[in-house]
Amino acid sequence: MPVDPLFDRLARALAARGHQVRIAEPRDGHPDPSGTQRIAGLEVVDGAVGDVGIYCINTIRFLLGEEPMEVFARTFRPPGDPRFKEVDATIIWQMRFPSGVLANCMCSFDTYDTKSYRAVAEHGIFGMDPSFPYHGLKMFARPEQPPLPKIAESDQFANELDHMADCVINGRQPYTPGEEGLQDQRIIEAIFESARTTRAVTLPRFDKLDPFRGPPPD
Repeated sequence: MPVDPLFDRLARALAARGHQVRIAEPRDGHPDPSGTQRIAGLEVVDGAVGDVGIYCINTIRFLLGEEPMEVFARTFRPPGDPRFKEVDATIIWQMRFPSGVLANCMCSFDTYDTKSYRAVAEHGIFGMDPSFPYHGLKMFARPEQPPLPKIAESDQFANELDHMADCVINGRQPYTPGEEGLQDQRIIEAIFESARTTRAVTLPRFDKLDPFRGPPPD
């Protein structure tokens, strides 16, 4: 998920304003016409979900502050397409959270370029389109009152480096520590297990919000 503190805070504020998110729908699709850009290397040994699907997982975990307690997934490989002989082209999965929210997620190496999410809440809809690129993020909300504030674009990598340097210098825990990445990997493994067995996979339940997060940056 792109690191822009102002966008992050606004997204969480919108989730709170909606009182209760019912359904969340993140999507990250990448067309790969050459067949080599994202498929032919070891960096995609986990397929689309390990490469671009992580944005979908991070987004919903961040917005809700919750961890999924159940995952159900299915995969697809176009017949006869040599690019996907060993790697799934598309994976669709649903995550169920302790509050009852259902997240319907999709990522793919074989779809039109799409990077967005939408959250359907009790009193409105909000999201971002695009939401995952490094530049040009755009947020929307309905109803539109009060209007969304204008947020100037910032350098996400500079934000990350500044935050990490501050943590090292001042002995602070990072906002996104290693435990966050480990939890992502647990969820990815559950997605693959569900796709392989065609059954829902149960994950450990955490009732505390943001159980793996460090303190937010100043």
